[in-house]
Amino acid sequence: MKNNTRSTFVFLFLIVLLSGISAADEVHLKNGDRLTGEVKSLEEDRLVLGTSYAGEITITWSEVAALRTDKPIKVILTDESVMEGISRQGEEEEMNLLTETIEGGVSFHLADVKSINPKPPEPAVKISARANVGIDVKKGNTDTETYHFDGSFVARTEKNRYRATFETNNEKSSDVDTADNWLGSINYDHFLSDKWFLYGNASFESDQFKDLNLRSVLGVGSGYQFIETPLTKFSGEVGFSYANEDYELDEDDSYPAGRLAFIIEKPLFDERVMFFHSDEALFNLEDADDITIRTQTGFRFPFYRRFNMTLQYNWNWDKMPAAGQEKTDERYLVTLGYEF
Repeated sequence: MKNNTRSTFVFLFLIVLLSGISAADEVHLKNGDRLTGEVKSLEEDRLVLGTSYAGEITITWSEVAALRTDKPIKVILTDESVMEGISRQGEEEEMNLLTETIEGGVSFHLADVKSINPKPPEPAVKISARANVGIDVKKGNTDTETYHFDGSFVARTEKNRYRATFETNNEKSSDVDTADNWLGSINYDHFLSDKWFLYGNASFESDQFKDLNLRSVLGVGSGYQFIETPLTKFSGEVGFSYANEDYELDEDDSYPAGRLAFIIEKPLFDERVMFFHSDEALFNLEDADDITIRTQTGFRFPFYRRFNMTLQYNWNWDKMPAAGQEKTDERYLVTLGYEF
């Protein structure tokens, strides 16, 4: 009985040991070297092999003499045929793929392999949107109400990008309005290359307590996308605009303007925090003293699925405000938001 138990233990140990040894893909190179790891993908003549000793290794596919895998891989040939199975070493510079549909497997030359485990195709249109709400209501000795809403929408194709933003703020003290403003913008970007793009934009702003019924700005120009990844974005824009300002009491005005803008979004602390900052400046080309600057700076904290909390600081500066108005407006915001 004791011998049977010992034999069973040794047998199981050997199975585990052999399984651990074989649980690796093998890449045989034409120079005689052999690499082990996990085959990740093959794209554009570059085979990516994940290893425990050197991370991911990139190998030129034309230098591969044979490939063996322990798990099924998806293979696309140059004639666009698609197969899935376990790769076994075949004849010299050939792959033998064991599949469920073809008895005995199928063999083909390594040079006929276009890709392995290809990434799923990018959607024709990538859409992202975000909405944030902030509410602060006090009753009793202090009777105030503050409401804030902002939202953004971006649709991106290979050559085009459409953006829209909206923000509104309303404050009351003892049922008397102390702040009432809104701002909206739309942008269209057409990419001439991966980085350079032409843009057209329009923005509309109203602020009751700045005596501003409506400021309309239409513009065109060019931009450069320094960085654009799913999480990190950095772009700059420069161009010309035409502004029209309609005031309640002050004299209306319209003028050509130069425009300068920057936008940056960057994850921090292993993507636990998202930093964002934007600047937009308009320079009246007929009056050097007429300058307006709008900035937004903040941190976004994801806390549950697509929900997040945002701490934000807005700074707006108008060098020539309406009569009796301050040049600078500041706003500190704490909002809850949802994005997709």
